[in-house]
Formats: sequence, structure tokens, C-alpha cells
Amino acid sequence: MSWLFASDAPYIKTDQQKDLVRKHRYQGACLSYSYHLFYSPLTEAVVSRLPRTIAPNTISLIGFLFNFFPHIMIVALYGSDMGGEISPWFCHFLGIAFFIYMVCDNSDGKQARRTGTSSPLGMLLDHGMDSVTAVINNFILQRVMNIGNGYLNIFAMLVSTMPFYFAVLEQYYTGELVLQVVNGVDDGSFGYIGLCFATGIYGGAIWAEKYEVFGYPPTQLNHIMIYILFAILAVKRNSEQFRAVYRLPTLISHAVWYLINAAIFLTAAKLSPADIMTSHPRRVMYAFGFQFILMALRIQLSGVTREIFNPFRRTPLIAWVVLTAHIASVWCTGHAFMDEALMYLILDLVSLFSLLHFIIHVQYELKTILGINLLTMTPKQLARQGELLKMEKEAEAQVLKAMMEKKKQK
Repeated sequence: MSWLFASDAPYIKTDQQKDLVRKHRYQGACLSYSYHLFYSPLTEAVVSRLPRTIAPNTISLIGFLFNFFPHIMIVALYGSDMGGEISPWFCHFLGIAFFIYMVCDNSDGKQARRTGTSSPLGMLLDHGMDSVTAVINNFILQRVMNIGNGYLNIFAMLVSTMPFYFAVLEQYYTGELVLQVVNGVDDGSFGYIGLCFATGIYGGAIWAEKYEVFGYPPTQLNHIMIYILFAILAVKRNSEQFRAVYRLPTLISHAVWYLINAAIFLTAAKLSPADIMTSHPRRVMYAFGFQFILMALRIQLSGVTREIFNPFRRTPLIAWVVLTAHIASVWCTGHAFMDEALMYLILDLVSLFSLLHFIIHVQYELKTILGINLLTMTPKQLARQGELLKMEKEAEAQVLKAMMEKKKQK
């Protein structure tokens, strides 16, 4: 029983792990044309105009809020269902808000390198917010596409969470995060923004239009889009290096966790006597989403501390036991062993508590180890910005002087 309630803190336990945190340097690359031709030049221009005293994590947080508040607003304005019309102005607002998020998401790293303030804390904050975005923007996208309440909701959650899970798992093994020439982050952002504006212009009814595909019965356009996105994003992996280190024991202990988690949630939702995906789809998706976010963060922390990542931990195991008991009860008796809406609410709260516990303790531990602040620069870092600014001005003066001398010679 003590195992059930014992705290995992501190999450960074040994002196060796703390030393690895201090020495850690983020490695990553983006090969996307949309990044190099659009986002990178745009954010370079934005960052060059920002004061050096703005902490990169502040930029990350501002961008995240442009996803978080729309997620709250869409429920407040249009209800918790996953179907129904949304006002054109709000669809356009969603597209603009996500574009601002993308600009901030591509600017925080540039500001960190510009100011010399890159850190594991910044990486975990940035990628942690990205993992939350993969969940909450899935809700928004389903609502914009007028998916409606049903079993497809939980399946659609795999579209954004599965690629993200295996991307951070790839980073855990290879030590670097490489986004390929075509990826769901940069290239997918244009699709997301386009869907928002298309819905604002033509209305949500366009997604309910039915089409016949390869002789199958007519299917709603929004359902077809979900299947296509899943096929594109969830099936193909993107790194030869990843496949080189991906062995059977790794597959069993790490990759299979996501598949088991998805299978249990999908089965429990499918067999629901109360048709929980029609009555309370958000509760099911929140429970699944919180589990995913927690594991994505644990993977990234394990990559920094070089701890062996163990996905089979207390929080997912509790959910698995409860849902497996629910599945067994339905199979054996035809009834759930408890009220399903209450069951998923409890799983939501347990998963959310574990997630918040991890976030609060890890950010405090990293701040203490690295001697930095979360959203502001320390006096030492601020003093360094003054030195860098002085060096920049001196370099500019030298360039200007050289140009003037060259002009005189002519």
C-alpha cells in the first residue's frame, strides 16, 4: 500500500545525474523546407528585435497560452461536445492563435542560443508544452472539423500523440531530435491553420459531407481526413539512426507501452455499456492525454539524466488495472462495475495529479541544480547580456569603420 502513495521525488536523485544535467546540451535539427524557407527567416527577424533580457522560457510560455486559452474558450463558448457549428470569427482566431504559437515555438530556441541561456530546463519546458499542445489542439481540431461525439474521438487522439511519443523516444536513444523534410510540426501547421480558415469561410457543415472512397459506403469527409492523417503521421518513422538502435528488448519495454495503453483505452471505450464516447468523450481523452504527456516528459528527463526509462509506472498501471477490470466486468456481466463517467473522472484526477507533481518537482530540481530561474534571467545572466550587447556594438562599429575606409579608398 505504501508503494501506491509514495512520492517519486526527487526525480533527479544521484550526483552523477545532477552532473549530467549541468553538462547536457540540446542537439536537434529541422530539415523541413517550410522551416528553412518560412519559419526560420521569420523568427530570426522577430528574435533580432527582442530585448536580450527576455528569457527564452517566457517566449515558450506566451506561445503555449495561445493554445491553452483557445482550448478553454471553445468549451466556454460552444460547449463540451465535439460537434456543432463554430462561428467564423472564432475559426479565424484559432488559425491566427496557432500561427502565433508556431512563431513563439520557433523563436524560443533562437533566443536561447542568442543569449547563451540554453538549458535542460528550457528543453523540458518547451517540449513539455509541445506535448500538451499535441493533446489540447487535438480537441480543438476535432471540434473545428465537426467530428461529433463518438468512438472516433479517442482514435483521433492517436493522430497527434503517437508520432510525438515515438519522436521523443527516438531522441532518448539517439540524443538528438531531427524533424525530417516533411514533418507534422512545421508542415502540419499549415494544414492546421488552413483547416481553421477553411471552416471559418465555408462553415463546419463541409466536414459532414459524405464521399464514396474505393467503393466503400459513403463516409463523412472529417472521418476520411482522420484516417488519412493517421496513415501519414502515425505509421512512418523518420530516422535510420533510430532503426539502427531499435532492438527487440527496447520494442517490448518502451514502444509497446504506447500500444498497450492505446489498446486498453480503445477497448474500454468500444465496450462501454453507457456509450461513454457519446456522453463524456472529453473525460476519456483527458485520461489518455494526461498519461501520454506524463510519459513524454519522463522520456525526455531520462534522456538528460541517462536513466533507464521505465514506462510501466504506478500512474499508468492504476489506469490499466481499473480499465481492465471494467472490460472484464462488461464481458462477464454485460455491465460496468461502477459508473463510467465517475470512473474516468477519477482517472483524470489521478493522472493530472501525477503530472502536476512531476512538473512542479522537476522544474524546482532543475532550477536548483542549474542555478537559474524559470521565466526570468538571473543577475549573472543579465550581466552577461550586457557584455554580449557591448561586443555586438563593437563588432558593428568595426564593420562600419571598414566600410567607410573602403569607400574612401575608392
